[in-house]
Amino acid sequence: MIVFNGKILTMDNDDFTNNIGTMAQAMSVKNGKIVAVGSNAQIRGQAGPNTKQIDLGGRTVMPGLIVVHDHPYDWGDSNPYSLKRVLGKDDIVVHRFMRGSPAEQAKAFPGVLQEAVSKAKPGQWIHFVFSGGDRYEYVSVPLSNPSILSRISREQMDQMTPNNPVLLQDTFVGTLPNNLAVAEAKKTYPFSDLTGGKGTRANVDGLEQAHRWFWHEIVMRNHYKELREVHRLELSWMAGYGVTAFSGSAFTPSHIKVYSDLDRSGEMAVRNQWGWNWRESALFNDDYVVNFAAWMTGMGSDYFWFGGGRGSENTGRSCSALPIRADYDPRAVGGPSVQSLNVCAWTPGSPNHRLLWNFIRNGGAFRTTHTLGDRDVDYLLEILEKASAEAGLTLDEIREKRHSMDHLEFNPRPDQIPIIKKFGIAPGGSTMHFRENAPERVAAYGPESVQLLMPKMSLVRAGIKSGFEIDRAFPTTQLTPIWA
Repeated sequence: MIVFNGKILTMDNDDFTNNIGTMAQAMSVKNGKIVAVGSNAQIRGQAGPNTKQIDLGGRTVMPGLIVVHDHPYDWGDSNPYSLKRVLGKDDIVVHRFMRGSPAEQAKAFPGVLQEAVSKAKPGQWIHFVFSGGDRYEYVSVPLSNPSILSRISREQMDQMTPNNPVLLQDTFVGTLPNNLAVAEAKKTYPFSDLTGGKGTRANVDGLEQAHRWFWHEIVMRNHYKELREVHRLELSWMAGYGVTAFSGSAFTPSHIKVYSDLDRSGEMAVRNQWGWNWRESALFNDDYVVNFAAWMTGMGSDYFWFGGGRGSENTGRSCSALPIRADYDPRAVGGPSVQSLNVCAWTPGSPNHRLLWNFIRNGGAFRTTHTLGDRDVDYLLEILEKASAEAGLTLDEIREKRHSMDHLEFNPRPDQIPIIKKFGIAPGGSTMHFRENAPERVAAYGPESVQLLMPKMSLVRAGIKSGFEIDRAFPTTQLTPIWA
């Protein structure tokens, strides 16, 4: 295929100026890959008798967005467009999408639940998604403004649904199942680290990060055809807004099954580098599993391949080397407690430190993982350096791993940037963290702490390229996560 008479933005300038590089008139594509760019005469001269040619009429062609951290598989269970199309008849799952302010949604919920129960057969799943707002404004709210799910009584929900399992969720990480739903989850996954309260982030029901897997693995467990179609549409929706590739963890077993299935059938509209993020505390204590995960790095196809993982049970935590202000009051800003601000994920001697060290020593690539507080980044960088040295890796071999650091919620410090550059680490960064984290960080550490909130300019000045993240349920908004 040849496209001509357009403005082809190649973005082939690698410096850190506003020079976007070469602008061509035409481009040739073969087997899904760009072969050449140039003038109309140069490129059209390559055409054969069967070459499809498209006159762009002066339109612009630019590279697609490569998102270095996102979870569209997670967000598939809240995309109102694909869910309505696949589950809109109420014959598989009775699904309802709520809109309005948190107070408005909570007030309307009992009536909508009663209507959903009247449509449901005994034993049929009922699934609610509560909107976080067109600008995601209801998801990260101060403690003085209760979240949507905290306004709903589970006791009332249980009374209204004696014969149906129900899962409520918001458009981020909140879930509220009724008792029948909890029982079903524990029957399906009888693992202490997942449903038995032994996970590091278990909720009051003992469920570890239920927002990651509950809908996919429990609600849709016997409806693979529909699950696959939801995610085919989700990826197609992303591609329609210019996303061509993303990196993100596979938080559920079905993620790997569905995406590999779509890949084999040529239906992956967006490329995905996936990372391991599943029960590491139970599985990564076994060197057999760790070595298998390291061996898989880079394996897959052009559209779905394994990139590495977090290597331990936790992502980075919020601990910082900065002192917490004596007058810090978390209640005033809806921020984390002093105790939680002092918790690190990779403290030397901790189980997570040991797991990640072993993962790196055995050849694993640290990718698709949150880095939050700068003190935890100290521990992470030390692990990458010393565990790699223990494995006998040279600096070039460490750089070839292309370890990454996502979010940059409160890192890196200026003294950490040269180490990041030395090891060839690829940073990410999400614009959402400015809005969500700046007030509480300034309240906890003072105005000078702003320099640690995703310091992109410091990375640019050091000659380090960093990526673009979405990391939110994009389809539930008016696309505002991009410019929030």
